[in-house]
Amino acid sequence: MLPALMYLPALGFDFVFDDLSLIGEQGPVYFGTDWLPYRPVRYLSHLFDHALGGGRPWAYHFNNLVLHALACAMVAGLARRLHYSRTAALAATFIFGFHPLGIEAVAYVSGRRDLLATVLGLGAVSAWLAPRPRPYLAVLALLAATGAKESGAVFGAVLALASVLGLATTSPRTAVAACLAAASLGFCLIAAYGGFEPLARLAQSVGWDPALRLTGHYASGLALLRPLNVVYPGLETGAALERQEVVSLGVVALVCAAGAIRLARFDDVGGSTRLHAGFVCGWAMLGLTSVVFGAGLHEPGADRHAYPLLVPSALLGAAVLLGLEKRRPRAAAVLIAVASLGFATVTLTRLQAWQSPLELWTAAVRVAPDSPRAHHNLAGLHLAEGRHIKARRHLLRALAVDGDYAPAHLGLAYLSCARGRVAKGRAQLEEARRLGARAAEIEDVAQSCVRPR
Repeated sequence: MLPALMYLPALGFDFVFDDLSLIGEQGPVYFGTDWLPYRPVRYLSHLFDHALGGGRPWAYHFNNLVLHALACAMVAGLARRLHYSRTAALAATFIFGFHPLGIEAVAYVSGRRDLLATVLGLGAVSAWLAPRPRPYLAVLALLAATGAKESGAVFGAVLALASVLGLATTSPRTAVAACLAAASLGFCLIAAYGGFEPLARLAQSVGWDPALRLTGHYASGLALLRPLNVVYPGLETGAALERQEVVSLGVVALVCAAGAIRLARFDDVGGSTRLHAGFVCGWAMLGLTSVVFGAGLHEPGADRHAYPLLVPSALLGAAVLLGLEKRRPRAAAVLIAVASLGFATVTLTRLQAWQSPLELWTAAVRVAPDSPRAHHNLAGLHLAEGRHIKARRHLLRALAVDGDYAPAHLGLAYLSCARGRVAKGRAQLEEARRLGARAAEIEDVAQSCVRPR
């Protein structure tokens, strides 16, 4: 598929972020219990990557591209099954495939979990909605999607919605059973990994204000009003909506409403598609709920969580063209071309930041100059390359933003001791200890502050 070709530069990209901990020199690192790897489907896919490329990054990126191409093809097929015209199905595919909100899932090896969950979830939906439904195949794909990422269980609710609306001949009772099976698997996986205690602590902060903030955050990503976002752990989910997020919510709501109205009024050979409008809108709401209240608990604001949400969003956006193309087919074609070119341009521009950790954190500092985490991580990369002056500058900038940022104090302590200023280094080390730095990290830095005998 054409959208996947846009990501060809990613074949030369390095490992970044969690890639460095998930993939070691000997291949994928085994996390989880003794009898169950963490997110087993993703782990198996990384084993295949390692067998294909011998641990080199290109193999991991290549399979991400293949999965993205497969997802694009499945979106096109789903659009046709929902009686979209060829032009509208092409528009849905291009919106989904070119949209920059998908960069983190495709260009980031650790985004494999979201790619797998989406592809397998779409496979479940396709098998469920087929003229001759294959419910057992759909359930297997649904369980595999959950095994790639626990939030993949949301596709079970999508299957149930399709049956309740009468779009699938499979009974709603079977759909509910499939949904419960996926939810139970997700529950068991979380329990096996010991994830309930941290989730319970995070759940205490969930409320309408954080949910609204996260909704605005992802709406601004859909509306292209938000730049590169890699400092998401610092997202203040309880803060008030920013102006661009309010505007984005309005834009996205208008597009969704226009798409729903267009679907509700459009008549195809099979009759009214009001049920299709309800299905796509319901899917969008289920996807948004999963992103905001599910993935948002773990890592609020990460773009890769929104990858499954791009599917119903693209279907609603493309539905706007259903009326236009009948009256002015050339105008519809031009609109698709212009929108695709715009999405592709933004995506190619932002894609370059993911080629290496240094490029990524340099871009993060440029986009979020007031993020102490971004400055600290960039300082660590400069320090590893022996660029002490640049490292010190970014550590001082991190403290200028947040004077109580313990990792920056640790970094400065290491630099002071490395330059022979042991007394100053120990003082900075004590300050980091007071601010709650990790004991293991304090011990590592303390070793460099021991005076030689």
